[in-house]
Amino acid sequence: MIEFEGVGLRYHTGPEVLSDVSFHCAPGSFHYLTGESGAGKTSLLSLLNLSKAPTRGLMTMFGENLNRLNRAELVPLRRKMGMVFQDFRLLSHLNIFDNVALPLRIMNVTERDVRQNTEELLNWVGLGGRLAAYPQSLSGGEQQRVAIARAIIGRPHVLLADEPTGNLDEEIGNQIINLFNELHRMGTTIILATHNRQIWQRFPHPRLHLHNGQVTCLHSPYDTLQGTAA
Repeated sequence: MIEFEGVGLRYHTGPEVLSDVSFHCAPGSFHYLTGESGAGKTSLLSLLNLSKAPTRGLMTMFGENLNRLNRAELVPLRRKMGMVFQDFRLLSHLNIFDNVALPLRIMNVTERDVRQNTEELLNWVGLGGRLAAYPQSLSGGEQQRVAIARAIIGRPHVLLADEPTGNLDEEIGNQIINLFNELHRMGTTIILATHNRQIWQRFPHPRLHLHNGQVTCLHSPYDTLQGTAA
């Protein structure tokens, strides 16, 4: 599904923020992306969501060598991906139904299918009774569930999440991780960036750990940087 070989990234003429990054994620896998602040998690996510191109190395996604694709050829690949952000990024002038429905409307899905799929998904995340509510009237956990619903309404093959529990208390954060685990069980490939050690210890999955711009794959939640690399 995703493979990096010797990937490097630098901004302008500065030093590399990612260096010789190599790892692979199989279809249907779940990986945490961990590392100290400034380790390069956001930069790696920007490569994964195809908003940045590497300055060197090979990136392969969905069986495609990304180095050979132009910007227009990346569009169909982006449609196979969903993204969840720590700050939700909901549109305040739209109710939650219209926030979640927006990606389908952009894809020109019929309004009948938009309504059916959006209502089913909002029921699944526990917000079926709040279709007409606006984001500012919801709690942080509710807004994050709306953001997850919007990210997966197009049934992405890969779901990326950037600190999705960072602004939530522990109980609500655990509920959000349970949603990601359910999506994983349904076959979605997930990469979830988090600095919260309690999450990856309580809900164990392999970790892609960033340190000094390089990645080590750790298979146990208790592995350290001396753990076994993939």
